[in-house]
Amino acid sequence: MNRFAVAGWVVCAVCFQFLQGAAWGAERSVADSLRVEKSEKGKKNQARIDETLSMVLWEPYAPEQQVDEFKRYISEKYQKNITVSVKYVFSPNEFYDGVRAGRVDIISPSHNLIQDSRFDFIKKGLVIPLDQNRLGNLRGVEQRFLNNTFVRHNEKLYGVPFATGLYSLLYRKSAFSSPPESWNILWDPRYRKRYAISREFYESNLYVTALASGIPPNQMMEVQELNTQGFRDKLKELLHNALYWQGVPHEADVHDAVLTTAWGFSHSVHPDRNQEWLFAFPREGVTMWTDYLLVSRAVKRSPFAKTLAYEWLNFVISPQFQRAVTINRLNCYSAVPAAYDVAPAIRISEKEKRYFEEKSVYWPVLNTRNRNGLKLLYDQSAAGTAGQAN
Repeated sequence: MNRFAVAGWVVCAVCFQFLQGAAWGAERSVADSLRVEKSEKGKKNQARIDETLSMVLWEPYAPEQQVDEFKRYISEKYQKNITVSVKYVFSPNEFYDGVRAGRVDIISPSHNLIQDSRFDFIKKGLVIPLDQNRLGNLRGVEQRFLNNTFVRHNEKLYGVPFATGLYSLLYRKSAFSSPPESWNILWDPRYRKRYAISREFYESNLYVTALASGIPPNQMMEVQELNTQGFRDKLKELLHNALYWQGVPHEADVHDAVLTTAWGFSHSVHPDRNQEWLFAFPREGVTMWTDYLLVSRAVKRSPFAKTLAYEWLNFVISPQFQRAVTINRLNCYSAVPAAYDVAPAIRISEKEKRYFEEKSVYWPVLNTRNRNGLKLLYDQSAAGTAGQAN
């Protein structure tokens, strides 16, 4: 065989080996692609979201740790993957806007907003009555927070209590040799720009001024009682000499203050055990509130959406959640007595509890006339200050 013939055979052999390798490589490439595709498909299946629970709440009513715990619980109980969407708000109008647009499953309005004529969540059918049989932890809730006109209509229950507390007066321990005894300390010239109050809840500041003026609690929402020159001057002085916090008072907001209002008892600003901020007991009394969780009609979109809403409500009124969030984090009063039996729980003193029971009055549900009148009165007094109400 001549060298050309041999060369031809060599070339043929090399080509055959090349084509055989290429074919094997192509086969391996296809197999790898199939495996990748299958893996990606599996990941997509694992990541599939079965439902989203959407909530609009006061801050910080759905801490990340508790949300993660809830998601694990749902996954184990129902073998479903969910997401939890939480939007924290400063204005009650955002509860109404979200529910009316059908974007929200759960909201947390205060007691005086639920049947407020601006919103009227119940009568307008924006929220659903609760099936109490689906809320096993309801049996542990104090009945006074369930059997009231705020969350009951036509004998049906529409909400469960998340937290309750006071628009209270706290003082910095290091700045006082004895506790303040009256709301009128906020008008003491020594404390100008050294006390802090809520920026957005104008009603609460009106009520403080009313209490400090000696107006009876059952009249402090009446425009004719507050619309005097003396009251206007006192309110204007309060607002012009104040520091302000938004949402809840944080240490940064009250760094230069020695007095502040807050939504609870001692620890409401500084949560550690040093008790730098302590609860005062104004002799005039104090106003109180309860925030409720209500379920929007939006959950009617699917049975599982409604199930998720019920599960979250039941989760929130458990002693464990109430201890970790309502008591220890917010330092508010829990409507679930058993939450105080689960250690460790920050306990309010017997004196604080007795004061809460004897000297507190609920924020009233305002009619249109009083609300508009109080808002106008406040805006005129707050003009030019950081406390101008929105």
